[in-house]
Amino acid sequence: MSEIKDVKKYEKLGESYRAIAKHMKLNFRTVKKYSELKDFNELPKQTRIRKAPKKLDNAAGIIDSWLIEDMLMPQKQRHTAKRIFERLENEYAGVYAGGIRQLEKYVAARKAELNCGEKNCFLKLEHSGGEAQADFGEALVLENEVLVTAHYFVLSFPYSNVGYCIAFKGQNQECLLEALKRIFEHIGKVPVKIWFDNLSAAVITIGKNRDRKLVEQFERFALHYRFIHNFCNPDAGYEKGHVENKVGYDRRNFFVPIPQVKDFKELNGELMKLCIKDMDRVHYAKERKIRELFAEEQPQFKKLPEKSFDVCRYEKRGVNCSGMISFEKNSYSVSPEFAQKEVWVKATAEEIIMLNEKYERITSHLRIYGKHKESFDWQPFFSLILKRPKALKYTGFYNGLPAEWKELFENSDESKCKKLLAALQFMIMNGGKEIALKALLGAREKGCIDSESILATYYRLADKTPVPVDIELPETVPQLKLEWPGVSVYDALLERGVA
Repeated sequence: MSEIKDVKKYEKLGESYRAIAKHMKLNFRTVKKYSELKDFNELPKQTRIRKAPKKLDNAAGIIDSWLIEDMLMPQKQRHTAKRIFERLENEYAGVYAGGIRQLEKYVAARKAELNCGEKNCFLKLEHSGGEAQADFGEALVLENEVLVTAHYFVLSFPYSNVGYCIAFKGQNQECLLEALKRIFEHIGKVPVKIWFDNLSAAVITIGKNRDRKLVEQFERFALHYRFIHNFCNPDAGYEKGHVENKVGYDRRNFFVPIPQVKDFKELNGELMKLCIKDMDRVHYAKERKIRELFAEEQPQFKKLPEKSFDVCRYEKRGVNCSGMISFEKNSYSVSPEFAQKEVWVKATAEEIIMLNEKYERITSHLRIYGKHKESFDWQPFFSLILKRPKALKYTGFYNGLPAEWKELFENSDESKCKKLLAALQFMIMNGGKEIALKALLGAREKGCIDSESILATYYRLADKTPVPVDIELPETVPQLKLEWPGVSVYDALLERGVA
């Protein structure tokens, strides 16, 4: 305080800041600060912060800059005290003269200050109604007794704690948008805002200022349904912590034990039932049913657009001489007539559809998730096989036939093979392979293995007409004596007709 008084005294005498600094042997900036000081309220005493050791004076700025940069880096790619010590020795020789123990204490203290205890404390976020968060999770599923990985999409609503779950065999752009579309249509409305990770299905690149270049299809989908899309900072999943928790909740409650289903359509039907049932729980904090809270935030949602968005991707592909195309490192059959031509591929989340130049459907396949796999539909190739029945045994179609059909073809000549193939084609196209096999077995039981008998059996099975059986009459029914009238009766009738 005495120095401040002296500065004020010299100031009244008309001395300049530089003259006062020279008289009092103070820094110019200190004199200026004392002169401009107007608030002399006593401030609470603060805890004394321990300064860095003098040996760290020159290195403190360098260390702090590295630690600040680390805040933007993945957790596993941040500096340890040991790594800082090595870098100081290698890159800034002579700047730090202390030991590693002293450095470790300083680094630990600075990390705690910079992170603000982020490992042990999180901000409690308040969510207004009408907002949602999106993420994918993974779980194992038994599909037709085969263990596969299900990529399940979760859309959660933090205000009410509602969550919807839809499973696919991948998590590409089509799966993301198809899941959102199905949930929107189930609810009948669209959330105002949705938070996403920086998943490749939506984000192409993140710029220096964290400006994102989005996938065009995702942008068009968002414009169509008029929702605002927000993306978390890189490696900051806690910014959408509600859906992160919901992904784990769904895995523990919906996928334990491992679901056993015929296909993913059945799986998604069961998941939707579980999601709806889960809404009957009481909210963990608001002590009201989740269903009631969800109804409460519904008025904030936006209406569905009049026209639904067609979630798909169109790409042109060349058909090779075997009638196949390659898409995402997998092969799909088209048709012999399109060999060495180009077709349009319409890729949805679950199907690969082949279209001609007029965008008319040629054929379709279930979409393959994986690499170097093949899907072959033999129906368009039957006409080609009928022309070359001798090549039948060397096709993948023949290898996939039941043993009973193989045995029949092996014991038939070329002419009979053609008729059997035509009958088999008709039955598969109209009823499927299972009923075709039943027709063969039914005809064989009656001792008939020609194409006409097999088709007759197929028609009976397809129409579900009763099987003819012998009727035993009771003894009370009189036996009728049948007499042959002879042809003379017909001669008499003919004579009358002429007359």
